[in-house]
Amino acid sequence: MGNRKRKLVLHAVVGLALVSGLTLGGPTEDAFAQRTAGQPQEFAPGLADLDEATKVKLTANSAQNLATVIELCESAIRKGLGEVDEKWAKQLLAGTRFERASAFSSMIFDSKPVDRRWTQFREVAVADLVMALKIEPNSAEMHLLLGRLYTLPGRKGHREKAIESLDRAIELGNEDPRLQSKAYAYRAGVQQDKAKRAEDLNKSIELDSKNIEAIRTRAMIRIELGENDEAIADLERAIELDPTAAQTYETLALVQHALGSSEDAIATLGRAIELAPDEPSSYAQRARIYLQLGKGELALKDSQQALKMVPRNTGVLMQHAQILHQQDRTKEALRLVTRLLIANPGLTDAIELRARLLAEEGRFKEAIADLEKAVEQNPEAQQLLGTLGALYAANKQAEKAIEAYDRLIEQGLKMGVIYRNRADALLSLNRQAEALADYQTALEMAPEDAGVLNNLAWLMATSPDESLRDGKEAIELASKACELTEYKKAYILSTLAAAHAEAGDFDAAREWAQKAVELSGDDVLDQLKAELESYRRNEPWRENHGNEKEATDAPQVDDVDGEKPASDTSVSETSSAKSSDDLPRVPLPTDSKSPSRKKDNPLPNEDFRPPTKSDPSEETDKPEKTDEEAAESGKETANKEDPDKKDTDADDADKESEDADSGDDDPNKEESENEG
Repeated sequence: MGNRKRKLVLHAVVGLALVSGLTLGGPTEDAFAQRTAGQPQEFAPGLADLDEATKVKLTANSAQNLATVIELCESAIRKGLGEVDEKWAKQLLAGTRFERASAFSSMIFDSKPVDRRWTQFREVAVADLVMALKIEPNSAEMHLLLGRLYTLPGRKGHREKAIESLDRAIELGNEDPRLQSKAYAYRAGVQQDKAKRAEDLNKSIELDSKNIEAIRTRAMIRIELGENDEAIADLERAIELDPTAAQTYETLALVQHALGSSEDAIATLGRAIELAPDEPSSYAQRARIYLQLGKGELALKDSQQALKMVPRNTGVLMQHAQILHQQDRTKEALRLVTRLLIANPGLTDAIELRARLLAEEGRFKEAIADLEKAVEQNPEAQQLLGTLGALYAANKQAEKAIEAYDRLIEQGLKMGVIYRNRADALLSLNRQAEALADYQTALEMAPEDAGVLNNLAWLMATSPDESLRDGKEAIELASKACELTEYKKAYILSTLAAAHAEAGDFDAAREWAQKAVELSGDDVLDQLKAELESYRRNEPWRENHGNEKEATDAPQVDDVDGEKPASDTSVSETSSAKSSDDLPRVPLPTDSKSPSRKKDNPLPNEDFRPPTKSDPSEETDKPEKTDEEAAESGKETANKEDPDKKDTDADDADKESEDADSGDDDPNKEESENEG
């Protein structure tokens, strides 16, 4: 290429770069000036490749074109260039890598719904930025984008790298307040300390008072910190800045729901849907609220709408299964969760829900086998281990249930429900002293738990072991349990009667026992009448719970129903038969406080989920790659993935997906890992 023609092409490339906003780095203008100053360029082996890269860059309109520019620049540098040409080649290489990284990043952050290939896009973008920064280490824009990519869920070490990159962006962007504002906002997203997160968000908003994303995020942090009024003020400010931003209304709805204003939240989500009817998250959030309110039909309708938009979103599929479960459509829920697990075999929530659904179908052997295998593969999965313990207990395997609860406690999971359920299992084996100690520990952790109060009071009032009985304390415990349940539970009233009998007040015992009989259903009437007859004879009630060697009855764990633990005397065999209407439903994985009930459910109404934010869809177990490995991997992926190419598999899936209500959505094909 002649020198004059080369000058014209270079002018065009740099002009195009400036118009499109492409950042080529500080020294680029000097390098360009040197190349076009009129001095003949000495021949170098790589010059032809550099000239070709310049030509391709001039008309580049796809990721593949950018890949060609990168390959030609690298080839030119390897073959050899003069000092001026080499500087230009490196600048062109860095700028093109940044442009390609920006294109792939846009497919992650700006695509609705997020492309299922987002993890591959991130891999290419990170590799490009890492290599570009070797050439332009002082580019604040590159550090900002790299830091933002590192904030996404991914491999180990990304959080630290995100903070490092964003720190650098803040340092280098001291003349660009908006860039610094974004960097502070992104860094807030990976800060583990709530106060530091709030501090970063405050700084972000101080630098750019119109940073709506930062304002929305700060509102959520303020809710966590208990600053409710300030959170609402933030969201009102965000709506004032952009009254058409559906995401702001969605965030406001989350805040309203967190504050207990569920109806307001539903109305706000309705506004979000009006503004963005094609946004699945608003439908999914409203379905979740309807689910928690027990409005199953409305929840199902919104969930179906969300699934039409994102038929392979793991979270939406899980929630849909939960809704089907609440609607007593257990078989459909089981089919959907099973298919979901085929595509995502390590999804903890799905494993747990499937086990509970199998148990409801009476398929305990399968449910226990699934959980045993899952726990063997992941011994630290406390959520699964807790559910396994509950299944053992419900299947009359008290010893194994105790072992499961022992492991949870050894792992440091200090929750009242664990001690309470272990106490029930111990009681079924007649290990009353140990059960008493566990009930007392559970009560310290959950002093308002009517079930714990009732079970402990019953044991202290009826145990054959005189050293464990305490009528006075049993009366206090049972009275509090009655207050918490508004004196509407027959079993708890009978516990109060037994406590008065143990204290020698048989008049009170007969009074409360009679009320219990009047409230009771037919299935336990004989049991309560037998207790009443005992008090009429001025005899306290004694109950022998199980035996030391074998659990002959499933331990009877109660929730707000406050029923007594099962025992194996002839009298208590009657008492172990719960009223089917009082049986608590297995809690949904996303909400352990669901008010719904299900008949003939053998599992306790408890959620053993530890306080963690882990997500099995995140690739947190994979080690971080070195810069060289990332660059090589990104190069290979870039040759296969093109952000300009439509995700035809997803489109075909949308066309082929059937009504979500049928449970026939097929999650067996490739899943979106996390919707970004």
